[in-house]
Amino acid sequence: MKEKTTMIIAGFLALVLAQPAFAQEVKLEKIEWTDIWVMNAKETENPRVLLVGDSIVKGYYGAVEQGLSGQAACARYATSLFLSNPDYLAELTLLIKRYDFDVIHINNGLHGWDYSEEEYRQGLYSLLALMEREAPRAKIVWAMTTRMDPVRDTMLIEHTPIDYLDFASPVSGLGGKMGMDATNKWPGETQREWGSTISMDAAVQARMDGLFDTLGL
Repeated sequence: MKEKTTMIIAGFLALVLAQPAFAQEVKLEKIEWTDIWVMNAKETENPRVLLVGDSIVKGYYGAVEQGLSGQAACARYATSLFLSNPDYLAELTLLIKRYDFDVIHINNGLHGWDYSEEEYRQGLYSLLALMEREAPRAKIVWAMTTRMDPVRDTMLIEHTPIDYLDFASPVSGLGGKMGMDATNKWPGETQREWGSTISMDAAVQARMDGLFDTLGL
């Protein structure tokens, strides 16, 4: 009986230790929320666009949906969850598996303060692995959070031609424009070493794929 009990405990420990490290360190905020919205769910003719982020994405999603009306079927995954939270990947996986997205726009903001930089790095690797596995042909839009500084890379221009029906403009037919530079920066534009494209290590990707298969994701 003692030997049998020891084997059961050893098996339990092996199962726990086999789980990914980030799954044991889930850090929650006081209020957690998730909002999934899919317009034209039965649409098959136009391309699909997915906006991923938090309350900021939820705020401008309506304008994007309206601007792409008749050209693309839009959806959003807005949440307070940080990308290092395994629930984030699990929920996003369900959405990406259900719909075939052509463009995925990611803009995660001020969440996950309790996570370390290394945990963010691992969460980002897992997110990129998910995109590569479940949405290999989708265009990923992430430039606005990785290549742009709001002060240096924003330009405001006055008195440019606009639609005269835009009543927000100070003068009929003339209004302002805002340009945002999301290109790679040259040495004269920054004093920091410019980052390189992140690529998943083959061994890490293989391990993550195996974990996702084991968890049924």
